[in-house]
Amino acid sequence: MRRCSVLGLLVLCLVVTGCARYPLDMTEAEWNAMSADQRYAARLKQAELDAAAQQRKAEKEAHEQALQLAAKKRQQTLIAQRRSNPSYGDIVQCVIKSPMVDFHPGWRKAESVAFSLVRSETSRVSLRAEDSRRTSEFWAYFDENGSTLRLCERNPGRSNFRDCDVVPVLGRDLMTGVDHQIDLPNLMQGVLRCAYGPGTGGPHQIIFMK
Repeated sequence: MRRCSVLGLLVLCLVVTGCARYPLDMTEAEWNAMSADQRYAARLKQAELDAAAQQRKAEKEAHEQALQLAAKKRQQTLIAQRRSNPSYGDIVQCVIKSPMVDFHPGWRKAESVAFSLVRSETSRVSLRAEDSRRTSEFWAYFDENGSTLRLCERNPGRSNFRDCDVVPVLGRDLMTGVDHQIDLPNLMQGVLRCAYGPGTGGPHQIIFMK
């Protein structure tokens, strides 16, 4: 039914308004040599081809969306499994103590904020000014290999990791905690401290924040 309606609209466009002057990739000479009935048939055929192309495009887009949704669900399941039954190194715990934040307008000291991430997880972290109700946010991402942490001004999945501060992390550093100077010029400055969270195969006592 949908294909018929699309076809009808295309035929109406082609026949009534002549929006495709020479259908089927015809030359002007070929078009001029055709009768009115032949021109109508050619336009009708072009409309059918256009409708079929539109249908294929819609089906391709629907298929790609289904694949993306399935991949997202698999990722969410994996993150949930890692968080509920983590191996040592799956989770990183971080804190930023009293960062300076541009709340637009004006840089102000923000409340300390803590967050944790599972490998391959992206999370939005809220910021609040110490002396007002002003709020802001940043995005944090811990890569699948557990070797890089990124703090970003916007969702890294949509911005392709632009406007991010990259924090290279090594396993031996995260065992006892590692500091990193944050520099997001349009958002936040401060010191980030991170360490591994508890997990199977790790030490019995976790040294985190001092």
